[in-house]
Amino acid sequence: MEFSYEFIEKLKEKLNGELPGRAAHLEMNPLHFNPNFPKLSPDETSHQTAVLVLLFPNSKNKLCVLLTLRSDTLKNHSGEISFPGGHLEGNEDFAQAALRETFEEVGIPSEKLNIIGKLSPFYALPSDSFIQPIVGYTEHEENLSLNPDEVQEAIIVPIEDLLNPDNLDKKVIERGQQTIQIPYWKVHPNRPLWGATAMIMNELLAIIRNLV
Repeated sequence: MEFSYEFIEKLKEKLNGELPGRAAHLEMNPLHFNPNFPKLSPDETSHQTAVLVLLFPNSKNKLCVLLTLRSDTLKNHSGEISFPGGHLEGNEDFAQAALRETFEEVGIPSEKLNIIGKLSPFYALPSDSFIQPIVGYTEHEENLSLNPDEVQEAIIVPIEDLLNPDNLDKKVIERGQQTIQIPYWKVHPNRPLWGATAMIMNELLAIIRNLV
């Protein structure tokens, strides 16, 4: 799948319209069988969090997305694949927080990033976080400067790989009397792309599938 400004403009238009939202999230959520799941929602004490879904062309002009492998030393979500992002600080809005966190984690300055819209807000129960995904792009693959306290690896994934069903799998675990199938993408040799990041990603892919 090629990067083009025409595609970016079409994506921007879709992001500012009706979004797939919860239906796309649930496709990658192993707990949607829980009858209490639809009732879960943030309250005034939940963390306000922003993440940046950053798109860009690689050296072959393939449309890619930037993911990070979080440091194993972090207190929360250590060793997991995620988008750059974190909690809001001061009077920041979600876009400002996403841009700041991206610079702090991978070293891309905000002036090189172009915001084109946002995906549906997402509530992550394990971390009690209200997550707002912000979508942006850069015109070329940037040189990254990883903050080792937060990020141990940058993972650059072509969108066409995520659209390929051969790269989607499930991990089966037993919990009490229940068998749970956890869907994930195989984008890294040792770590699965699953959980909140996968649910957010799946909404973006649902929009892209509609465009192409």
